[in-house]
Amino acid sequence: MNVKFDFSGNIALVTGAATGIGKATAIEFAKAGADVIIADFNAEAGKKTSEEVAALGVKSAFYQIDVSDEKAVKAMAAQVLKEWGRIDFLISNAGKGPKHYGLPMTNIPPDDIRDQYNVNVVGYVNMVQAFYDFFKEQKHGKIVCTSSLAALRNSGIHPHYGASKVAILRFMHIVAQELGPYNINVNAIMPGFVYTPIYHEATDFKALMPGRFDDCETSEEVVEKMAKNSAMRRTQTAEDMAYGIMFLCSDAAREISGVELPIDSGACAM
Repeated sequence: MNVKFDFSGNIALVTGAATGIGKATAIEFAKAGADVIIADFNAEAGKKTSEEVAALGVKSAFYQIDVSDEKAVKAMAAQVLKEWGRIDFLISNAGKGPKHYGLPMTNIPPDDIRDQYNVNVVGYVNMVQAFYDFFKEQKHGKIVCTSSLAALRNSGIHPHYGASKVAILRFMHIVAQELGPYNINVNAIMPGFVYTPIYHEATDFKALMPGRFDDCETSEEVVEKMAKNSAMRRTQTAEDMAYGIMFLCSDAAREISGVELPIDSGACAM
């Protein structure tokens, strides 16, 4: 894929960057010349991502953080600004998926709902609040969060997850309105069906969603069935999400703010 961005001289902070979309975003930013700060709860994987980023010839550092911990986030932000001087891009990607799939709303354990909101919603708010005054004073920068297609479509398999991703969008709109006068662009991406290692084993995925994939015998059949939910009959990769985030951080998107960008091969059109 011929995708070219130049972020030389910029600094990106990516949460949830130990694996998945966050890791791909960190690596792609580094390939485009940006220095990248890695933030994640998973220290082992986070440090590895930071090492991979640094190996691409840019500066990188890892900060272990639980984004749902307000005090810890504020302390990390202060440390980042002290050690790095500034950030240009805040990518609030840390998120938590549901423990339970396919349950009716009345059967979802309250702890699972709280876990979703503490990371997916409160975590985003904590990150934005920690850098809010800095961005106002700097008067330039981009904030991008990771929502989900589940915020638009009721799949019936994880209503609490979808609700948390809707909440992120509402906060994003508020932040876009408040920081707009200070030349800060605030947006969200909405991933569709992003291919991850879980789909390598059809039996594992079928167990997560009882009744949904009983007719699928192989991982390829699971992926094919999921892909049929999109207009283009394709799944997406973590790199596809990274490219969308990078576009929203580029000068090409300087007049785009308060936007929810689906990256889903046309699934939202179905």
